Amino acid sequence: MNFNQLIDEIAAGFEDEVLDLDRIKALLSLYKSKPEEWKKYAIFDELQCCYTRNLVHRGNGKFNALILCWGPGACSNVHDHPNSQCFVKVLSGDLMETRFHFPQDGADKRLAPLDIIDQTTCKKDEVSHIDDSIGVHRMENPSHSEPAVSLHIYCPPYQECKLYDQRTSQTHVGKVTFWSEYGVLTKNRGNLSA
Repeated sequence: MNFNQLIDEIAAGFEDEVLDLDRIKALLSLYKSKPEEWKKYAIFDELQCCYTRNLVHRGNGKFNALILCWGPGACSNVHDHPNSQCFVKVLSGDLMETRFHFPQDGADKRLAPLDIIDQTTCKKDEVSHIDDSIGVHRMENPSHSEPAVSLHIYCPPYQECKLYDQRTSQTHVGKVTFWSEYGVLTKNRGNLSA
């Protein structure tokens, strides 16, 4: 299966009324990354000091597919996935995922640090999954010399999410933006979360 076939197969899974999460994960696991198939979507910022979100497929409102490009040491904010499933397939390099418990409600807990659930490193061709029932997370490129690239499937897509301060659990809302769409730079480029 090539990259375009992978995206087509994922899109076909969203034609059904019931979403089969195991099928999406299995498809992502089957695909073996070949940079020549996805590199036209892998657009880094010029300095590679942060990460970029590059839209590959809009998925008729039921999902979207993005390629995220991570410069050396680039890191997302800690963030949630409001009512959405998030699958991550590492296409190149490594990504470290740190998962946190949702902050406790109540005034006395408002300035408490987020509690870490676990931390794992995903290598090329590995797949991870998170949704809000699991917690919130941060993704980062642990290498300080090599870039990383990942494919993200969000179902359904979302336009904003909560960004968390790891030290205080305080939040603010961030808007989802795209660095490029279908391999073409956008006018209002920006970054948010993974």
